[in-house]
Amino acid sequence: MPEMQLAEETEMRKRVRYVAILFGATLLGCSRESPTKPEASRTDPTREKQMTNHDKLIAKIVAQNPPGEVREIVVSLEDFFTGNDDLDSIGCNLGEQQPPIAEFYRRLREIRSKPDVQDVLVRISDYDDPTSWPYTDTVYIISSASLEEVKKWVSPLMPDEVYAEWMYRKPPAAPDVKQGMIPFSVWWD
Repeated sequence: MPEMQLAEETEMRKRVRYVAILFGATLLGCSRESPTKPEASRTDPTREKQMTNHDKLIAKIVAQNPPGEVREIVVSLEDFFTGNDDLDSIGCNLGEQQPPIAEFYRRLREIRSKPDVQDVLVRISDYDDPTSWPYTDTVYIISSASLEEVKKWVSPLMPDEVYAEWMYRKPPAAPDVKQGMIPFSVWWD
């Protein structure tokens, strides 16, 4: 990787981590605005509700990517889609044919509910812009179904490719693949 690109990526990761730390501090009852003002109990369950879905997603992503490491990151369908209305977050290469975000979510939940599916996970490929929803180019379907069957399931979502294997390598947060199951990568360019 060119040194300039690495430096820019490192700086962006620092900023994202800073934002995540602030969200975590808020969750724990810390306050930047008035550090001397008594805060609610650190165990106050309403604190987590104050974080937006975007904030919670970013915190989960950052937790999977320790400083100095670049890891494959995956999140659940609920983590990725709850509160997401950003058309640029998935399938953005489809242009006017792009299904609504709600249709991606509905279809992928439907697939996950099939008896021959272990799980459906969303690979996070970019999350460095704090003003937009994290971006995915790949969804993983862990299933014992055939490649042809998985392609049929996802065809309404118009992926560019579907193939049997992890996109790059197994993400550390992904579950162990049960015997007879295969991770399928569903990819949009």
